[in-house]
Amino acid sequence: MKYYSLILFIWQLSIQTQSWAQKTDSLVLNNAVLYYHTYGTGTPIVVLSGGPGISAEQESDVVDSLAKSYRVILFEQRGTGRSWTKPMDSTTINIHSAINDLDVLRKRLGVTKLNIYGHSWGGMLAAAYAASYPNRVGLLILNGSGEINLAHTPIIDASTKRGYQLSDTSAINYWLDSPMGKQNPQLATRELRRIRVANSVYDRSKAALVFAQVEKGVRNQAMNSLMWRSLRREGFNLESTLKAYKGPALIIYGWQDPTGATTFYQLSRSLPQAEVKGINEAGHFVNVEQPTLFFSAVNDFLKRHLSDSKSH
Repeated sequence: MKYYSLILFIWQLSIQTQSWAQKTDSLVLNNAVLYYHTYGTGTPIVVLSGGPGISAEQESDVVDSLAKSYRVILFEQRGTGRSWTKPMDSTTINIHSAINDLDVLRKRLGVTKLNIYGHSWGGMLAAAYAASYPNRVGLLILNGSGEINLAHTPIIDASTKRGYQLSDTSAINYWLDSPMGKQNPQLATRELRRIRVANSVYDRSKAALVFAQVEKGVRNQAMNSLMWRSLRREGFNLESTLKAYKGPALIIYGWQDPTGATTFYQLSRSLPQAEVKGINEAGHFVNVEQPTLFFSAVNDFLKRHLSDSKSH
């Protein structure tokens, strides 16, 4: 009997381990190879990181939480992480290629509709995909999403700039102009990034925790610049086209996030069916600053709309 119990325990452990196993695969296109990683089992949810140009690894905490109940697809967008494209220019890095890449991923996953979670720029891309293919989206979760109309960019920039004005400007100037910064540009970039992150956090005592999560995702500045040029060139504005998407949506953000607290009202106008959840005492990385409230809201939304998560 003890031997049987031991065998049963090992079998159960192996099943549990398999459900948590990570699988890496890639989409091989004519001018790019795009990597994606699978965690957990059940209904697939595609996770999109911010930036543009930030490695998908920045979303590891979201993956860890959602993979307990769902099959999470962590997508390395073109020009981020290990995903590469050639040439690296405006012909390959643009909003149209980013939308098309998502649809190629959808076909590879063998689903008629994508369930998409997007943070910051990832929310903009998720919304752009839903606006382009409203019938190919199952649900949307937009966390601190960037603007869906570039006319609102100056508002976000002004709020962000105000945060810098309230910070230690001497530290910023030191890393921008000091001999130390010029001799060690990588260290200067890291320290300036640390300051930027601190300005996106409500509770400064959590700044190191947020920075540790942010540092998991290295930014490809070339991809960032090319994508913003594409958005400006196209006059990026989804406020009318996004209304074609009629499915479930959750707009979630930190009230002290200059991005999410600015964009939620444009998103809610374009997605009148959306649930809107503001979380107090949290900045741009509400999932790190207020994880209990954040994941409670996200998992409640998913449970109601993906109740059959283990049947796929």
